[in-house]
Amino acid sequence: MESSATANNPAAMLNNQRRMQTIVDNLNKMRAEQRSLSQKVSELESEATEHRLVIDALKEVNNDRTCYRLIGGILVQQTVDNVRPELEKNFEMLKKTIETYRESVKTKGTAINEYIQQHNLGPLIRNAVDEKSNVSTISGDGSANNENKSKTKDSSKSSILVE
Repeated sequence: MESSATANNPAAMLNNQRRMQTIVDNLNKMRAEQRSLSQKVSELESEATEHRLVIDALKEVNNDRTCYRLIGGILVQQTVDNVRPELEKNFEMLKKTIETYRESVKTKGTAINEYIQQHNLGPLIRNAVDEKSNVSTISGDGSANNENKSKTKDSSKSSILVE
């Protein structure tokens, strides 16, 4: 009864369309938040890898050697003995932050899945995935390349030079 009343009532159909659009908009917003968190995890992982490489390189260097560290755009002269503990501390903080972000990504994913089930969006999502798979995969490859370029630009925020 209710579906036939909705089909005959343009105001009810419009209201239903608006409600569905709001639901889909909220889902897209949640997905964008999850993507943003995932990108942050990737950036932090890249930075942690960079820290690990520098720490490993400094282990082979004499502790009293001079090194230069770029901190917030300012070049600071220190000894390896002073820099290494700071880097190790930063590395540990990065690892903890990465884990926190990973948990946030998982939590957001769970919330998205619950939202999809709550609003019965499974068929809508399957149709959208089928439509995207029919689109040329070149656009997907191009966006992946753009992400990699932005990651390499951000990795130059902190540097160390050993003399």
